[in-house]
Amino acid sequence: MSVFPLSTIRIAHILAQTHPSTMKSTIVPSELCDALVEACSTYKANHKTQTPFLGALNVITSLASPHSTQLSKQSVKELIRLLRSKFSDLDATVQLIHLCARLLSNPVTRTDLIDQGLLQVISKTVYQQPKLKNSAAVAQILHNIAHELDASRNLSILEALSNLSEQVSTSDMHC
Repeated sequence: MSVFPLSTIRIAHILAQTHPSTMKSTIVPSELCDALVEACSTYKANHKTQTPFLGALNVITSLASPHSTQLSKQSVKELIRLLRSKFSDLDATVQLIHLCARLLSNPVTRTDLIDQGLLQVISKTVYQQPKLKNSAAVAQILHNIAHELDASRNLSILEALSNLSEQVSTSDMHC
């Protein structure tokens, strides 16, 4: 179990009590986000202890510039692991889903979330927690990932058609 500096714990408590509209958008050090994810992971058995860290992560990610790298690959992996473990705790699950939805605006973190199986975890979460079916954050995640998958699939089809048309035009030249 890691021991967190008192300053990280204080920052988490202060940020958890801060409303995002009172602060300006900024670039937040990824080390702070990673420390908060680590704290959430360390205290995953105790939701009351974990709540300030989840709240702070939600505040920080709502303040950060979308294109700044906010989380390491290990932290993204840990968030997905936490989400998988929170199926029975609706409040923590909702906080984690909102966090993941917000993190999708960062292209690097988005790729990491998809690679770690966010879509499968969200699907299973909605199945196990029917109350989440109409959640805006769930809809945002599903739409965002599905849109990207459709776009990449369409690009693959277009590339294949492009190669085919090049082959056809080359064979026409030889006839």
